[in-house]
Amino acid sequence: MNKLIFISVHPIHYNDFLFHEIDKSGIDITVYYANKVLHNYPWKTKLNYTFPYKDCHYTLGIDWELLGKAVFSRNTTFMIAGWDSFFKNILFLAFIIFRKRYIITSDTVKPHLKRHWLKGAVRKLWLDIILGNAYKILTTGDVGVRAMASIYKKETDKIINFPFTTDLNYFNTVPDFSNFKDEKIIFSSGRLLNSHKGHDVAIKALSLLKNKGYNFKYLIAGTGPDEEMLKNLIKELDMESCVTLLGWQEISGVKELYSKTHIFLHPAHFDPFPNAVLEAMASSLIVVASDKSGSAVERVTDKVSGFIFKDNDIDGLAVLLAEIFDLDASALAEISSAANQVSKKWDVSYNLKIVKEVL
Repeated sequence: MNKLIFISVHPIHYNDFLFHEIDKSGIDITVYYANKVLHNYPWKTKLNYTFPYKDCHYTLGIDWELLGKAVFSRNTTFMIAGWDSFFKNILFLAFIIFRKRYIITSDTVKPHLKRHWLKGAVRKLWLDIILGNAYKILTTGDVGVRAMASIYKKETDKIINFPFTTDLNYFNTVPDFSNFKDEKIIFSSGRLLNSHKGHDVAIKALSLLKNKGYNFKYLIAGTGPDEEMLKNLIKELDMESCVTLLGWQEISGVKELYSKTHIFLHPAHFDPFPNAVLEAMASSLIVVASDKSGSAVERVTDKVSGFIFKDNDIDGLAVLLAEIFDLDASALAEISSAANQVSKKWDVSYNLKIVKEVL
């Protein structure tokens, strides 16, 4: 079997879990992190996952050791996450010139993002080249496959559904619904950027329920540019007693919050394949997500293993949450169990099968 060199964007627990499982399966893998940390995702805690890895070290924007491997390595397949940096595009050029087999992995692309016409034309030309020379293209979910096929229409059969992985042994808690009538705990996590995650929609919907006499706690983990705006909104709607902004949480803190929560609320306006939804389902939570949350739309059967609501529909979300609040413990436990069963259908063995096939 070929050696595998994986160029990852940065350390993050769900990718590290996949690398750990690839290494454990006997595949000769080395991971290179293009960045030690990203400003938007400043994870500090590493879980107990082991695999060979290196941090990229750049001189004149290039990691010369890795570039040398791209040119001179034999019997090696390269997997490279995205095309978002100068160095990655240098690697693509080397792969193409020296006829190296490479696979592109990508989160869901944004085919309709507006760009200057010249930039858009150059980008399309370059993507046609690097996608055309790629052996396979792995992307997140059916939504990712459709989006990728819309920008690369020539060989759609080489685009493969390759979702984020979830460590089902780590995210394995089960909520206690026995006191749900008295204490409803709702949790959201994600960057505090309302144009993306829509936390303001959730707060406004919950304020309608507070005014109707429902009792609940809404916890939001994350940081971002809209933090002050959310604080002001909470104050304006007199929600300070029931909404708490928790700030940045390391993964152990997020897991603990999953364990104390009944409902995971994901009101995103655009989130192609949110990993948090996958973790919440593995943790048997009642997932309530917008119809713009790709992983929820693909994994949740509405009213069976979770709930889907129309994006930006504040009144509709309030009505849906009221219906959930009025469910008894047995009905909630049934939905919770269904969510967990769905997560088990998509364990890491699916991803390992794809990796072994492309190698």
